[in-house]
Amino acid sequence: MNPFNYSSNGSKFNLQLVEEKPDWTRYRFDFTSAHVSQYPEHNTIYGEYYRPSGEGKWPLAVVVHGMGDRSTVPCRMIARELAKQGIASFVVYLVFHSSRMPKSIKKRMPFLTPEEWFHGYQTSVIDIRQMLDRAAELDEIDSSKLAIIGMSFGGFVSSIAMGVDDRINAGIIMLAGGNYESRAWRRLLRMKFTEAELQEALEQYQNYIA
Repeated sequence: MNPFNYSSNGSKFNLQLVEEKPDWTRYRFDFTSAHVSQYPEHNTIYGEYYRPSGEGKWPLAVVVHGMGDRSTVPCRMIARELAKQGIASFVVYLVFHSSRMPKSIKKRMPFLTPEEWFHGYQTSVIDIRQMLDRAAELDEIDSSKLAIIGMSFGGFVSSIAMGVDDRINAGIIMLAGGNYESRAWRRLLRMKFTEAELQEALEQYQNYIA
């Protein structure tokens, strides 16, 4: 069974006007997730919708941030620039954004269990797929022209989303996985793993990939 599949729950897509500029309009949005989580914070999806000014049938980019709240700053900058070029954007807040992160997860980041990490990836990919559902509900969006832009952790989940959802026509992945092996190993060394244990884990992973 594909862990990134879900059943649509027909939840209402709530839009609230936040800001109007000559080239774009910004809305906040929320809707109920179709992927029910053990964490109540994960069950509502939040984000921002940047709509180009004027009338038209706009292409859409889903812009996906990395770990933490600061990573949403470049996403919003990208969304504003895209809107000036006639491309609408959804900036979705993933489960590792403070607005959706449970306290039990927040206080242990990044030292989560493999199951918790997997749940984060699974929920994030399903969130992105649901954003594409929402795009189909907006008359001003051209659902035949959907793209995704992911940065850092957002690049990982965007790559998975591209692999499981053929509605995505194009993708841009930025700063995802650069020197990740070294960074991960240094983090694990603080958890008292020996280098031999780390090497064994790497070999197991390579066998899994093969």
